Amino acid sequence: MPVEKFIELATHEGKRVLDVIFRNASEAVTVQDQSGNVIYANDLAAELTGFASGQEMAGTQSPVQSVLGQLEMIDRKGDPISVEALPGRRVLAGEPFAEQIVGYRRPGSQQAQWSLVRASAVKNNAGEVLLAINFFHDITEQVRREDRRRLLSMASQALGSSLESKQNLKALADVIVPELGGWFAVHLLEGDQLVLAAAAYPDSDDAVAFVETSGTESVSLSGSGFQAQVIASGSPQFVRRITPEMLTEAKTRAGAEIAEFIRRLQIDSVICVPLQIGDRTIGTMTVARNLPDSAFDDSDLDLLVSIAVRAASSLENARIYEEEHEIAEVLQRGLLAPTLVEIPGISLGARYQPLATIAQVGGDFYDILPLPGDRWAVLVGDIAGKGVHAATGVGLARYTARAVVAIDPRPSTVVEQLNGALRQEQPERMCTLAYLTLERSHDGWDLGVTLAGHPPPVLLRAGEVSFLGTPCPPLGVLPELEVHHDRYALGPGDYVIVYTDGYDVQGLAPPESVELALAGNSYGSVEELLDRMMAFLENDSTDVIDDVVLLALRVAP
Repeated sequence: MPVEKFIELATHEGKRVLDVIFRNASEAVTVQDQSGNVIYANDLAAELTGFASGQEMAGTQSPVQSVLGQLEMIDRKGDPISVEALPGRRVLAGEPFAEQIVGYRRPGSQQAQWSLVRASAVKNNAGEVLLAINFFHDITEQVRREDRRRLLSMASQALGSSLESKQNLKALADVIVPELGGWFAVHLLEGDQLVLAAAAYPDSDDAVAFVETSGTESVSLSGSGFQAQVIASGSPQFVRRITPEMLTEAKTRAGAEIAEFIRRLQIDSVICVPLQIGDRTIGTMTVARNLPDSAFDDSDLDLLVSIAVRAASSLENARIYEEEHEIAEVLQRGLLAPTLVEIPGISLGARYQPLATIAQVGGDFYDILPLPGDRWAVLVGDIAGKGVHAATGVGLARYTARAVVAIDPRPSTVVEQLNGALRQEQPERMCTLAYLTLERSHDGWDLGVTLAGHPPPVLLRAGEVSFLGTPCPPLGVLPELEVHHDRYALGPGDYVIVYTDGYDVQGLAPPESVELALAGNSYGSVEELLDRMMAFLENDSTDVIDDVVLLALRVAP
């Protein structure tokens, strides 16, 4: 049959040829003429676009933009698709074949039906395009599976975005609304009530009024609401559609005003799932949809249960972090000198940076102790290990050293007693120590330096760097140590910097790192010097491998 004759029969007002070919097709089919008018649609196409039948849809004799005027068309990114970009229009414009994934949704809805639209041209013998035939392959379920996987990944990222539970739940709310529903709330169990921890809902006066009226800030467990039922049973509550009977029940139970808000806001489908840690329920997560969105289905319930598992785990991790952080703060206050003592004629400053990011304590410590006769002792040490385990060694070392110094501050006594205590109480726990003594002299200060496996302190004088002390094995390893106590004279303007081996930048050992940080710079106050040294370390933070203590003193000019 000549193409022209086929087209003449196909476009006859009865459209009998097209109906014979496409009526029982497994896909939605439409046919457009040269003007873009829909001249034929089968019943599946009518169902897709909201018409009662294909005959009614084609009977409009309207361009496709009019036929689809009641729908929004979007791509996979959620961006609008123009009519000109649709495959049928592209074929009518000259492309031999075109395809596009298109989502169709009612205005105001977040849920779309998805089709892979393919269009082919029907040409006459002269090669002119006379018709465009569009095939709509429904891929809604495939797209929704992909979206559920993506949403679960986004939820996991939101819940891992920080170590603060409130911040994570707020990030989760921003993912859920509007991706999965229009309403979202997390309530956490506190005593005999559920307290609102995070929420998201439509930005409208009615929605705000509903939230304020319903009193969702706290939910009593003695009530009959979704959250109370979930806490009591430990199982999800799922309402696919809110029926008129349910609204009547809500009017009796919660009041006419609440029931009217539900009706006016067109809240239509609700899921509430438990947040559980093992067998313990710690709260609930509630999501709801409005019309014209589709109702939740079993796959949505499964997705929310999976998100709830991750949310509960995130909350538990945040709780553990907050407890460890509190413990760490207590430990840090106890293990580090809370304030530096004042030494007349000497400026003092210190910096402490633990490597641990959860429990903010480590194995480094420092202390400054007054001695009789206008003298002072300075201790900077480093216990092997990280975090809270190392902190136990810090407590032993710091308080043993304090007790010994108070009785006999001689370097040999301090080193021997601390070495013995570590070997007895914490075997195999190594400790390095820099023990300095300061004593005022008639023309300045006398500085004594004893090292036990510790990096040598630095003397910064008139821009020149020199290292102090004699190397010695660390504490806690050998039964006896040979103690050296070297003495130096300090004059006006001299700086002394004591540090731990975490001060490692650009791959250099700590002494060379300190020398590099101090080279070519002039410093005023001790605070300025320490700030610059820490900035130098942080600029090369990838090389931070241990806790860091910096303690600096300066003789008044």
